Amino acid sequence: MSKEQERKKSDLKKALNEYNGQGTQTREQASMIIDEIETLEKDKIESLQLSARAHYQEEGERNTKFFFKLGNHLQKPEIIVPLENKNSKLIRDTAGMSKIASEHHKALQETPVRGTNGINHIYKFLEHKTPKGTASNYEALAQKTKEEDILKVLKDSDNGVAPGYNGIPYEFYKYWEQKFNEYFTTLTKGNKRAQRSPDIIGILMEVYNKIEEKGMVNPNFILGAMHLLYKKKERTKIENYRPITLTNTNYKLFTKTIATKLGQMAHTIIHSNQVGFIPNRGLYDHI
Repeated sequence: MSKEQERKKSDLKKALNEYNGQGTQTREQASMIIDEIETLEKDKIESLQLSARAHYQEEGERNTKFFFKLGNHLQKPEIIVPLENKNSKLIRDTAGMSKIASEHHKALQETPVRGTNGINHIYKFLEHKTPKGTASNYEALAQKTKEEDILKVLKDSDNGVAPGYNGIPYEFYKYWEQKFNEYFTTLTKGNKRAQRSPDIIGILMEVYNKIEEKGMVNPNFILGAMHLLYKKKERTKIENYRPITLTNTNYKLFTKTIATKLGQMAHTIIHSNQVGFIPNRGLYDHI
């Protein structure tokens, strides 16, 4: 429905309320207004149906986000009312439930306690059984993140994914990267009045390089928003919820550049028996 139609519908509803309130208009006049409102609603529905039909004709039979959403039923957000603490007591306040979830997932991430003998055995095994990377491999890993590294992973990142804690999606960086290219192109053609645009990729590179030099100074960079999805069994037990953490896209871009570097040398230091999550390896290698 267009803005003009929405405005007309709003005016008709106001007029209808006035007629009903004052009782000065006939039932036929009020009925005419109701019919006109219903016609506008019908036009809106038909327009949406045509749009959906066209969308389906184009993407409905392909492996697209639209296709997979067709089978998803809209669900109401899960609300966790009580959670059990370690003493099996039901906690209902938000702060208390957050503490239960935080302690549970912190314990899952803790480094397991190993004796000195166990650690020595691990190091000894790795020293003799693990393939060694070449000097050039390690030199490549030591290189600072470059603009082309960021551009590649940004281009490969999908649009429409949920952003992290700061709410900034990949589209934000893609938009400003495109704007900077347009500004730079216009400037090179001699147009000195071109509207200046920030070099978003250059800004990200500076941030990443500082982290590579100084380490993580601001912990907010890796801050994430954790969502708990119910799996099965008792809803009051925190272990029956699957955690999904949404991290910021600028952090994910940085980790993707690191993963790309590691992927280029992974096959030289990881045994051929490991085929999962290694570039250029697959399950078919073991068939």
